[in-house]
Amino acid sequence: MKIGLMAAAGLVLVGQPDNTAHAEPSPPTESAVTSKPAEEPTPAETAMPSKYLLGIGNSSCSMWTTKFNGDESLMNQAGGWVAGYLSGLNIGLRKAPDFLDGSSAKAIEASVDEYCKTNPNDHISDAVTTVGVGLIDTAITNAH
Repeated sequence: MKIGLMAAAGLVLVGQPDNTAHAEPSPPTESAVTSKPAEEPTPAETAMPSKYLLGIGNSSCSMWTTKFNGDESLMNQAGGWVAGYLSGLNIGLRKAPDFLDGSSAKAIEASVDEYCKTNPNDHISDAVTTVGVGLIDTAITNAH
């Protein structure tokens, strides 16, 4: 059974006036407005630890599929952000298997592209986190 990183850490999303969100320990204070969808949350909602990010990861998936794919310079920047984000996650998960071993940047970018085509309103960071969680799950399964 997969448990999202947020759920495993006991965190909930708390909305901000500017429509951004950050993670707080659960349960939230009475004054906090929690984000609890009526239906099953998407993989990005359960997998993505909601924290502030810097760089291209804050851009929408629709930017990835339209502007970035048509501009080599922007795509190189986006690819660098993806590589750095996943490399940092890989290093940070010290007790987990090396989930990037055997992966290629092009294959990861293709997976992000597929996610973004399906979820244009999500952020690039949602796509990369979802791809990363899939790689982590595969690495853990293969390690056993």
